[in-house]
Amino acid sequence: MELRDFPMVRDWLTQFEIPDVYLAEHMLRRLRYVRFEEFESWLQVSVRGLLKEISDKEGRVAVAIFPVSKPFIHNFNAHKEEKQPNDSAGRIAHSLKNLERDLPDYVELSPRLDSMRKRKVKHIIFVDDFVGTGDRFTKSWRETVPPTIKSWCSRGWCKVWILTFAGHSLGLSRIVRNVRSVSLKQIRTNLTIEKSYFEETASIKSVLRKYGSPLGSARQ
Repeated sequence: MELRDFPMVRDWLTQFEIPDVYLAEHMLRRLRYVRFEEFESWLQVSVRGLLKEISDKEGRVAVAIFPVSKPFIHNFNAHKEEKQPNDSAGRIAHSLKNLERDLPDYVELSPRLDSMRKRKVKHIIFVDDFVGTGDRFTKSWRETVPPTIKSWCSRGWCKVWILTFAGHSLGLSRIVRNVRSVSLKQIRTNLTIEKSYFEETASIKSVLRKYGSPLGSARQ
């Protein structure tokens, strides 16, 4: 099956003029497409691996796991049974829910603040599928994480981890610069992107600038 056989791809390509459309299609072909089964397998292995690492060092200390969203799902304490959105955060939450039945009792998925306080949570794990600029995590941390949680982390009572399937190195560095509770050692990625292939040729960069300019200027 060709890319143009998919209606959503055809619709997306209609925004490009000729000959730009051929470069746009070339960019689509260069992308790595990840099956949900691959992502879910990575998530389960990574979460279990990090939990084992924590327990080997500190024993059965309380751990909270959250999917990264904008804002964070449940905002730590409100509406715990809120329906998940139909986006990547929702899919991550669904995968974590599938994993929840196998989690040890000292690990809680999307707990309320009261529960975190009673359990004396020592580690918070945020799970994401992709980190691009790093702005989503940084903004969500600033705007939705309660001061109580930030205080725990700043005092060293609680450690923050980020698990992401893929991430741009610049975006990961931006998170570290803007969120003092996170270091690069506390970010685990399956695939780290040092430089996007979109920047390989002048023609592709020209198309990106031409069609991306209405979205605003790029930030370094």
